[in-house]
Amino acid sequence: MNELHPIQLHEIVVSQISCVINDPVAAKEFEGEIDLAIQSGTSDIEPGDSHVAVGIKATVTTVKKIDDKSIFEIFVDLNGQFIVDLERFKFEHLEEWSRTNAPFLLIPYVREHVYGMALRAGISGLILPLLIQPRKLPSNEK
Repeated sequence: MNELHPIQLHEIVVSQISCVINDPVAAKEFEGEIDLAIQSGTSDIEPGDSHVAVGIKATVTTVKKIDDKSIFEIFVDLNGQFIVDLERFKFEHLEEWSRTNAPFLLIPYVREHVYGMALRAGISGLILPLLIQPRKLPSNEK
């Protein structure tokens, strides 16, 4: 029997997507390194509440600067709405799950929005790195 995980992503809500191109020629011919800054946060988690929202913000800029400005800047702000089966997932683990696991579940959506925005804005060569979630061993396995 293939049971679903007790926490399921219900909806993705995009709050903001923006792109600023400071040098259109360099953006069109872009091949280089990027700076990627990611922030995440979670809604208040209340006992008995089976919903949790996890937000993620990503800012992509170029390492190479022209006149002290990034060639382009892309910003994505979205949040995932999760539904928790509280009969199968211990409430006391929910806060840690929402801080550590949930952002990694949202990264593919961030990647898609950044990539799509770059294509529509005429930025070539932009690829976000794959992020690998570190494995956290239970204390008795260390």
